[in-house]
Amino acid sequence: MKIAIICGRIPSTTFIENLIRGLANKDLKVLLIGKQKEKVSYKNKNIKNLGSGGRIKTFFFFQKYLILLTLFKISHLFNLYLFSKKRNKSFYYFVSKYGPLLWNAPDIIHVQWAKQIEDWIWLENFGMRVVLSLRGTHINTSPLSDHRLAKTYETYFPNVAKFHCVSNAIKQVALQYHNDSDSYIKIYSGVDLNRIKKNKIKSFSDKNNISILSVGRDHWKKGYNYSILAASLLKKEGVEFHYEIISEESEENNYLIDYLEMKDEVKFIGKLDYDDVLRKMESSDLLILPSVEEGIANVVLEAMAIGLPVISTNCGGMSEVLEDGHNGILVNPRGPEEIFNAIKKYIDLSEPEKLKIRLQAQKTIQSQHNLVDSINQFYELYKELLS
Repeated sequence: MKIAIICGRIPSTTFIENLIRGLANKDLKVLLIGKQKEKVSYKNKNIKNLGSGGRIKTFFFFQKYLILLTLFKISHLFNLYLFSKKRNKSFYYFVSKYGPLLWNAPDIIHVQWAKQIEDWIWLENFGMRVVLSLRGTHINTSPLSDHRLAKTYETYFPNVAKFHCVSNAIKQVALQYHNDSDSYIKIYSGVDLNRIKKNKIKSFSDKNNISILSVGRDHWKKGYNYSILAASLLKKEGVEFHYEIISEESEENNYLIDYLEMKDEVKFIGKLDYDDVLRKMESSDLLILPSVEEGIANVVLEAMAIGLPVISTNCGGMSEVLEDGHNGILVNPRGPEEIFNAIKKYIDLSEPEKLKIRLQAQKTIQSQHNLVDSINQFYELYKELLS
């Protein structure tokens, strides 16, 4: 099989990068389509990077695939010309963007971001099956504020061969745009357990020296204002802690930290490489996910695999991985007091109770979110579509 992964950008998110490498390791031919943002070496002969970017590379793509399609696939080139006219786009743009796919002829196009479906769904006319991944903001919140996007989903979702949902909650949202339950398959995000080290079980014998961590991009849906307010309640309670947020700084959150006089306790430390994030997890005592909306947060899965205790809001599909009091703690979204109480609740647990939660979290990841199982499910999905 030959699978085209529409990444958006190259390199992409941890989930997509894991998918790319996992499929290639199963001896599938993987084509990468997206804007090349950084240099990346995959070191696998089954991965072909067709990333675009810059005027020179775009011109090179146009020349290369115009010649190849003219010589060997002239009917494809003619249809490409007709589609460019239909979409009121330049022929130059269409050849440079879609020429690599028409020439390499993948069996399946796997679009990773729902907002891009209009750009790729029409390639089904060339015999390519389209799979669309549904996760987080693109399906949960964006179409609520963008009515044109909602209409786009209603128009094009019925033409998608199969939808990949990261949670049952995502599927329920997507059904309002295409009400065909059989079109959706749930495949949970997988964690590469070979890269995860189970950190040593820590003791909270010193309850006034707690290391708290959050990870995620700077976006309102991540709810950092609520966790910062919860941290201010910890400070009022006299609990000594430091709270690090691996994310870009924002004016709003910096103002809140300054207003609450917590510059010494709460810090944004910017983006880190994946391995550096894992090391931060291994040295922390608690992970807080204060999000207002999520699919299933990969950072929570990674923390659970490591053995880092998690306090998460009960949003999106988080209750599908976390069971309150069993393998973590769930609280209602937009509740600083609930986050504060959850932190205190965990601190006050006995050491055997804490150990039990952490071990149950690791078991959940091993049984439900193992990357090997996830890649196998995608492989079976592709085979089913081509059978």
